[in-house]
Amino acid sequence: MKTKFNWIFIILLCCLAFRTVAAERNGLRFYHLGQEDGLSHSTVFSINQDRKGYMWFATSDGLNKFNGYNFTVYRHAYGDSTSIASNTSRCIMVDGSGRVWVGTSEGLSLYDSDKERFVNYYISRKGKHVAVVNIVQMQRGKLLLGTPEGGFCLRYCAAPVPRRRIAAGHAGTEECGYGAPGRPYLYRGFARSV
Repeated sequence: MKTKFNWIFIILLCCLAFRTVAAERNGLRFYHLGQEDGLSHSTVFSINQDRKGYMWFATSDGLNKFNGYNFTVYRHAYGDSTSIASNTSRCIMVDGSGRVWVGTSEGLSLYDSDKERFVNYYISRKGKHVAVVNIVQMQRGKLLLGTPEGGFCLRYCAAPVPRRRIAAGHAGTEECGYGAPGRPYLYRGFARSV
């Protein structure tokens, strides 16, 4: 019986070695990036690549940008409204215009690459900020935000406006206009279907 298991193990090991060689022949190479390389946390929730080639990692301890050599870690700084909304980043989405949107445990952050800062959007429900755990671009200028409170549709304009806080009513029943004259943001909640 033990001999049979040894043969099965040897066959599986040979198959694994063959698959590794085949992957390298096709030009696929995998590299491990960890905390020893500068990644801020070993728990990674989401990975995305922007138009400039930077790799973005959403972790439990900051948003990480990787240029192929080094990591830049973005963390929330108390009192700094231009820092990311929270240290816990849950998802990353690059829209059709190349902007990087980050869902955090405290709301939504939009990365401004020219100024190396963030514009934050908070959805408040019952006096608390709602986490954004998923972001999907529906069409140009429209995002669907997944939250524990349900989904929210965000219509945004090309240039973000300075106001950043909305109060969400009961999901499915309320629309909130938001923004500057001629550049409204519209948030519409909808109930989750069970």
